[in-house]
Amino acid sequence: MTSGSDEPWATYRHDDAGFAVSLPTGWPVDGEVDGCALVCVEPPSGTPPAYLPPSIVVTVDQLPDDEPFDRWLSRFRVSLAEIYNEVRLVDLEDTLLGDVPAYRTLSHYLHAVVGGVCTDQWCIPALGRVYVVTCSSGALEYDDFADTFQDVAAGFRLTTP
Repeated sequence: MTSGSDEPWATYRHDDAGFAVSLPTGWPVDGEVDGCALVCVEPPSGTPPAYLPPSIVVTVDQLPDDEPFDRWLSRFRVSLAEIYNEVRLVDLEDTLLGDVPAYRTLSHYLHAVVGGVCTDQWCIPALGRVYVVTCSSGALEYDDFADTFQDVAAGFRLTTP
């Protein structure tokens, strides 16, 4: 893994969707959630947290034949305002995950119950699909998990579906 966090890591492979990702060991993984290829949430430790537990979600969308990826990405970023309450885009970054282009969106929104939430998302266009790796935590806990989230993204790789 990368040097960002001290988490031990496990690899989760989704053969049907064509990806593998490194995840923190001990975080339960569910690959059977409707609309998601993967949901992984930090397990509670002792008393229930008063904040949103950190989570990792991977979705896979077909890129429409008649829509270039840059238009899909613009539409995706605009849709955040429709999905989240009082969303603010904090950072946009074009990057590489290994040798694969990825487009990162860091946003903050207001959750009705837990307050501020930070969401780090990487959109990876490949093979006529768009893989979206979403890592979220309570805003006050984001600094504690930012390196872990970066490591999750860095550990994402395409496999043969």
